[in-house]
Amino acid sequence: MYPAFFWFPEDEMYQDYSAHTSYFDDDYEEHYSSTGHLAPAYGPWQTPWHTFPQGRFRLQRVKNMQIIRILHHAMVPTPEISQVVEFGGGTGDVAAMLLDFGYNGTLLLYDYPVIGALIRYWHRYSGVPSIYGHDLHPSPEAVRGNTVIEHTFGALASHVDHAIMHQSLFLATYSLSEADQATRDMFWPMVKQFGIIIMAFGATYINIYNQHENLRIENNDDSFMTPLTALINQTHNIISWEIPYLVYKHHYYFVAIRKDLGQVKCVARLNCSPETIHPRIKKTDQLF
Repeated sequence: MYPAFFWFPEDEMYQDYSAHTSYFDDDYEEHYSSTGHLAPAYGPWQTPWHTFPQGRFRLQRVKNMQIIRILHHAMVPTPEISQVVEFGGGTGDVAAMLLDFGYNGTLLLYDYPVIGALIRYWHRYSGVPSIYGHDLHPSPEAVRGNTVIEHTFGALASHVDHAIMHQSLFLATYSLSEADQATRDMFWPMVKQFGIIIMAFGATYINIYNQHENLRIENNDDSFMTPLTALINQTHNIISWEIPYLVYKHHYYFVAIRKDLGQVKCVARLNCSPETIHPRIKKTDQLF
């Protein structure tokens, strides 16, 4: 059943030819085409392809390429990144994409053991080098420069290099917003230390409500982003806006960068505008 996981964007993303205006911009060819139509195919050969003016793509990669666009357009200046922690490795495509982009830093993927095994399988199938972290020495030096699949918080925490947190990206596209409250609470103290944070979340997931009807951000608000916002609003510039390319609405990016590293910018080409900004997550000096 796992190959079908590569196809899940088929039902949630716009696929028509004109949708390319939400996925690409004028900088695509120069800055990140190496991660797109020029990149080697990743994953099962049966995964559908879609044709846009820029070339032929699989929707999972189109979705993940938006991370590169956010780093390039929404942060001023574009940050240097030496370490990435991805909560929820999914199909493993982010690791492949970063490799195609020329990233040679450390990448730590955190997920369930069974998903980690499947990620490793598709990495090997597709020629993406990765290793398991549970048998490695508990130090950042043991994983430096590698893609490492982790399935325990202890091993992950032992491999995070706290000396370079200002050059580190924490990435969680939906996964952390779908996690139980205990997992979120365990990760927030780690997440707040990262210089750069990129997440995606929906208004609801099963019975977990990530937004309140109340438009104020309060410390006792148990919605998804509010605890993190309360932790980092003094140290990070923050912005959140609605994701443009999904069939359903009320799904948002959450982007933050440490104030001593730069600013976040609301960019129209990413669908960010005063109308699409999350109504409550505005704790920043935003650039328009």
